[in-house]
Amino acid sequence: MTKNDMNFVNDLQAANQTIRVLKDKVRKLYSSESSSIIHRQLVVSKKRAEDLQRSQHEAMKQILDHVIFGFFIIDRNHVVQKGFSRSVFDLLGQTKVEGRQVGDILKLDTQASDYFVLCVDEVFEDLLPESVTLQQIPSKFRNGERILKLEGKTVRNEQGKVDRILFTLTDITELEKATRQAQRNEMLVTILKTRDAFQEFLVETKRGFANVLSLSVAHEQIEIRRFLHTIKGNYASFGMFDLVETVHEAEGLETLNVRDVQFLENQLREFLDTNWDIIEISYDDVDGAHFAISDSQLGTLKQIIQNLPKDSQRQFQVWTQGISQKPAGTLLGPIEEFSSKLAHRLGKDIHLEVIGRNTLVDVDLMRPVFQNITHLIRNSIDHGIEEFHQRLALGKDRLGKISIRIESDDSQYIVEVSDDGGGINTACLCRAAVDQGIVTSKSSETMTDEQKLNLIFVDGLSSAEFTNEISGRGIGMPSVKAIVHSLNGNLNISSKEGVGTKFRIEIPRANAFQEQERKTS
Repeated sequence: MTKNDMNFVNDLQAANQTIRVLKDKVRKLYSSESSSIIHRQLVVSKKRAEDLQRSQHEAMKQILDHVIFGFFIIDRNHVVQKGFSRSVFDLLGQTKVEGRQVGDILKLDTQASDYFVLCVDEVFEDLLPESVTLQQIPSKFRNGERILKLEGKTVRNEQGKVDRILFTLTDITELEKATRQAQRNEMLVTILKTRDAFQEFLVETKRGFANVLSLSVAHEQIEIRRFLHTIKGNYASFGMFDLVETVHEAEGLETLNVRDVQFLENQLREFLDTNWDIIEISYDDVDGAHFAISDSQLGTLKQIIQNLPKDSQRQFQVWTQGISQKPAGTLLGPIEEFSSKLAHRLGKDIHLEVIGRNTLVDVDLMRPVFQNITHLIRNSIDHGIEEFHQRLALGKDRLGKISIRIESDDSQYIVEVSDDGGGINTACLCRAAVDQGIVTSKSSETMTDEQKLNLIFVDGLSSAEFTNEISGRGIGMPSVKAIVHSLNGNLNISSKEGVGTKFRIEIPRANAFQEQERKTS
């Protein structure tokens, strides 16, 4: 072996030795021994990361545990997910919410729960803008003594699909109290401004209660429900929303008995007693004494007239009818305020025009007719007038137009309620009638347009999927028809899809004296 070869071998050995030494040092640096430098650095870094994560978690927990709002998330199955604020327990009075159905923790009844589920499902389906579907979810709930507000926000996944819904829960009890006080003040102002109309409403309502309490309640459910639906609409027109809610709850009962009706009458009595210092009307004193002579005195006078010779009776009949007349506007009451509030609640813009407000009408004859006008106005706003974007697409003015026209001639009173809305969808009405067993599928195919339109007056028929305090029970229109027919009047309807609907009521004036005779006999 030459000297050069020996030097090469020695250099190779030295290089291998250096590699072994470096490997040993690297192993020691990355070994798990506590003396390892890298290990110590890794431990310190890991601890810092854990401390930071723990600190962030504690900070978030502190925030969630102390916010006055409740936050919780639900998945597609309506199940509350992990991660919610402690306030949820306090606001809902619950000890466990995770893993439970949202309807359960909100303590919704069956009907409310079904509607809530339907609205939430529409959000997850994501077919309509979320601004629309989220708004449909009921936002106000009563939980014991608390009134809670619920607001939703969608949480989307990486594909942009709605994956979860984040709900915010707020206690608005005090706000509701302040709002109710403001509503009460507004209501009292409305009543005082339309005091005559309010008194006429009370007269008709007291007579209505007396009438339904005299019925065999078990066999006259339809008439009772018509009456309640009518006074509910009139309560709303005067801003008496607590009584609106009370009647609406009663309408949800499967069968109404005498005790239920008496309870509702007592609620009205208590309302007048509570507000007597301002309204100064007692339920026991409501007797129709709003003319120069009272109703009872007028009745006595008419009985005397009946005993006069036939050729003298007609002259006195005309005179007694004249002194019992008032402007139609007095009986209509605050119809503009009622319409405006209802339209605002439904997110619609309308203009209501009353033509013939000063037309003199017989109070006893026309009072029940005007008490039922709210059903027609409600129908026009809720079902007739289209949404703002629909009206624009059809080239219509953004303001939906509704008019009430009141006329009279020697033989009759005429009341017309018309709108420029979408008209009545007779096909939809027919489908609802078939689905509810009111007509057969075969007979619906041969019905005329007039027959289809008149389905709107059938008791219990409604194309609405859910009922609320506005509509959906299929009682309002039949109530109007029943009262008109009881006065030997006519009720006609004309409608054209996309153009609008008109209701025309004709009441013979001859009924005025006959009606008074019936009441005093």
